Amino acid sequence: MKRIGLVLFVLALMVTPAFAQYGGGVDIGRTILHRDGISVADTAITTASLELAGYNRMRADYDVTGADVSINVDLQCSNDTLWVSGDSITITSDSWDEFDLMGCKDYNFYVESVSASDSITIYLTPFNRK
Repeated sequence: MKRIGLVLFVLALMVTPAFAQYGGGVDIGRTILHRDGISVADTAITTASLELAGYNRMRADYDVTGADVSINVDLQCSNDTLWVSGDSITITSDSWDEFDLMGCKDYNFYVESVSASDSITIYLTPFNRK
């Protein structure tokens, strides 16, 4: 009986640091289809902007179609009146990026350019990194 208690105690000591390191470290929101099959550049800020209140990070997944893809997007944010743009991001294949949310109310990926016969779909997953 003492051996069983000792084994359980040792297992509890091993599990506790693992949970502290990996358990509860990220609060993930639902994945949102933000832009769907965009094949031409935007001409103005779209109504596709999203409010991501309560989150401090975001993962953007880019799904592209076509060959020799070169698509430029720009993460923008707004607090109701003024849109602020970040750096242009060139997408050449299916990939993803992670961003700090800058405390804005709304966020939008502005599509600056799309190479001929190509398109992009962007999924956003907001989360909190603790």
